[in-house]
Amino acid sequence: MLACANPELLAQSYNYVAQWGSFGIGNGCFNIPAGIAIDASGYVYVSDSGNHRIQKFTKNGAFISTWGAPGSGAGEFNNPSGVAVNGAGNIYVADFGNDRIQKFDSLGNYILAWGGTGSAPGQFSQPEGLCCDTSGNVYVAEYSNHRVQKFDSNGTYITSWGTFGTLPGQFYRPVGVSADNSGNIYVADSGNDRVQKFDSNGNYLAGWGSHGPGNGQFNEPDYTAVDASGNLYVTDSNNDRIQKFAPDGTYLKQWGSYGTGNGQYQYLRGIALDAPGNVYVVDFSGARVQVSNSFPVITGPTLATVIQDGNFNYQITATNGQTIYGATNLPPGLTVNTGTGLITGMPSGSGTTDATISATNSDGTSTMALTIAVYPAKPKLTTFSPVTGMNFFPITLTISGQYFFAGTGSSGVTSVKAGTTSISVLSVPADSSMIAIIPACMPQGTYDITAATAGGTTDTIAQKLVVATAGPNGSPSKPDFTCLNSADSITFSWTLGTVNDPVNSLTGYYLQVGTVPGGNDKFDGDVGTALSYGITGCGNGVNFFARVRAKNSAGYYSAYSDPSAGAAVAIQSGIKVTNNLIGPSNAQASIQYTLTSDSMVKITVHDSNGRQVRTLLSEYKAAGAYSNISWDGKTDGGELAPSGMYIVFINAGSYRDRKKVIIVR
Repeated sequence: MLACANPELLAQSYNYVAQWGSFGIGNGCFNIPAGIAIDASGYVYVSDSGNHRIQKFTKNGAFISTWGAPGSGAGEFNNPSGVAVNGAGNIYVADFGNDRIQKFDSLGNYILAWGGTGSAPGQFSQPEGLCCDTSGNVYVAEYSNHRVQKFDSNGTYITSWGTFGTLPGQFYRPVGVSADNSGNIYVADSGNDRVQKFDSNGNYLAGWGSHGPGNGQFNEPDYTAVDASGNLYVTDSNNDRIQKFAPDGTYLKQWGSYGTGNGQYQYLRGIALDAPGNVYVVDFSGARVQVSNSFPVITGPTLATVIQDGNFNYQITATNGQTIYGATNLPPGLTVNTGTGLITGMPSGSGTTDATISATNSDGTSTMALTIAVYPAKPKLTTFSPVTGMNFFPITLTISGQYFFAGTGSSGVTSVKAGTTSISVLSVPADSSMIAIIPACMPQGTYDITAATAGGTTDTIAQKLVVATAGPNGSPSKPDFTCLNSADSITFSWTLGTVNDPVNSLTGYYLQVGTVPGGNDKFDGDVGTALSYGITGCGNGVNFFARVRAKNSAGYYSAYSDPSAGAAVAIQSGIKVTNNLIGPSNAQASIQYTLTSDSMVKITVHDSNGRQVRTLLSEYKAAGAYSNISWDGKTDGGELAPSGMYIVFINAGSYRDRKKVIIVR
């Protein structure tokens, strides 16, 4: 029996929520985890089979406690598998390798055990899954006895059903078993790749599934869980997915794939649901627990603003088949349409409210915090200080008034201006106090201080702000430049431009040169009263930008000029020898050379027969122009070279050249 769900249900997808765990033996780590159960308080219990223990966590995966150790004594385990919780909060564990069931309280204190190896009533051969019904009865699926046994809450045998086979009511290695609120029992018949449904006495009701990867098919279904509506969830282990079915076996949906990412699995085992409908599964080979749900996903802004007594509209938006919307703690005057999710109204007061919006579908409810800020019609400004300032420095204003709304970033004031210039609000320490800053270089003058709210209404203080100038007014002209390629230098020049200072005399200029406009990584300093300045060591093809400002006798500066256009030296490799006649009136020849790129440089002197007599340079040099090499007419041994013609050779990367020197003794 297998029907297909309606398209609306199929459209609902499952969302990855959280995970915890990794391989290991420490608290919160797992070694082949198997079963999982959740109690009425939301605490999660996981059988850590390879570590022979049970671990207890909060619903968010925070470790709480653990109990158990390898062995066969009370409270010890040999590869525990299934875990179940009854209505009283007691924990039942299928002690797989010891062929028994152990019962504990929620703190892990041992209560009792029953079982033993065998096939008689009350005995076990590899008990796997187990569950509790609403009456407290315990159902155990036996992997190797191919049956289900039913006990009361203290382990007294009641009944059993199942034999090895493929017929209805028969099993081949059953694993998971679950009970719904009506007393129906679902069994994952793992070896037969199907699920079977029985009443509480073991009478066969239905079955579905076959081997394969399709909807409603299985490849070793492992554990099962039932939600409050009676829907069944099955871990389809070798298909690395979870499948969901209606109580009659109608296929509803599936999620999961093989992998190590969020929402991916490596051989699924235990599965459990908490009260809200979150699905917890044990990722066996991944050594972790993953949580997912198909609740609505709420999107949209988390802050909404409105002017007091203005019309408010906010649309709750959500995906995943939501049917009902809600909102709590709304400001007075606002209501939510539960069918459309539209929040509307006219708020009567002002202030900030932390509301909660929600969206609900057939699987559960999601919520999101929404801050609603109701601003008054306009702020009230009364005074500010100081009332004067110098424009060489930023001016910090403390503004007093009302309806500012304390808290940086949440103020009802959206802009503050000095005249038409916007100024930055640094903080709003109180509803009646606001701190703003006037930028440096504000033109001198008298300004109104105004403030505006989100609605665009403004208020102006009766006081006036007077901004005086400390440095010269105006700025020099944008620098021009001249590049001297042979000298690896650039000379920048400028004019007075619009600079004037009616109070103080001008005493010079301050120049910045950098590889970006406004930069100063090449030069940064005073250059005196000259209207030009040269820089050297510019390298080949590097763009430099200059800007300049004027300085007055009080030590203050004007605004910077606009940056110059990019200026670059175009160096050509070359060598030049000056004073190349060494004699009584000239003791040495001077050698200058330029490089277009970084390279190893070797400069040597040879006589007319080609014999090397002197090495002047042999080292790695950066691109640029050099003039610090000379030859004093001596050999490497310090002896005077005799009269004659000599050749100076340069070898720098791919550049080769030579120049002549004459010695007359």
